[in-house]
Amino acid sequence: MKDQSKNVFVGISLSNKNLTVRSFTEINEIAIDELEARRVRYLIADEIDLVNMRLFEGGEENALRRKLERRARDIEFMISQASKKSLKSIVECVRWRDVLNKEYWDIYFVVNNSFAYDPQFRADVREIAAMYAARREKRISESELTYLCGYILQELPTLLIGLNVNNKRYRAMIYPSYEAESLTVIVEAMYSGKYDMRINADRRINIKRYEIGI
Repeated sequence: MKDQSKNVFVGISLSNKNLTVRSFTEINEIAIDELEARRVRYLIADEIDLVNMRLFEGGEENALRRKLERRARDIEFMISQASKKSLKSIVECVRWRDVLNKEYWDIYFVVNNSFAYDPQFRADVREIAAMYAARREKRISESELTYLCGYILQELPTLLIGLNVNNKRYRAMIYPSYEAESLTVIVEAMYSGKYDMRINADRRINIKRYEIGI
């Protein structure tokens, strides 16, 4: 079996306005030069970003979905621009729907259940969500904060077990994030046993952060 750590994925949030062609060029270089990637898959978290858009932008649902699709295509175009001809064969974009399989849902239900019943886990997730809302300079209600946590809960399975796309596993991740809001802190706590949940450490992936500007 080929080394699955050489299959690298990059999680991309459409709410992140600071990613540029240069950013993607640098990410490609990290994947190829540092992680020795054989495949690079950019995971565009399009569908779950509707959570952010509904809270921070508002508007009619169909209009939000059209805006979401335009942003996803803009990101795909920048990634294409950043990927030199020699990389075209190993760099590819996938959408959120492409990763929703049984493995994903099994972990999601564990995470979601812990959010419902583990006060410490719930508090830590809410803290990160509150930091994100503060950076967006948006005052939100307690119920809106809980809704925003839904984005984090949906994202966490990919940081815990990686991806399985077209029967190919991706066991290494490049994670563009703001330092204070990095979910890697929660992932580390999950594996350290801080929370009341069972996560198989054998499925742990390698995560390399790519810090983005404010």
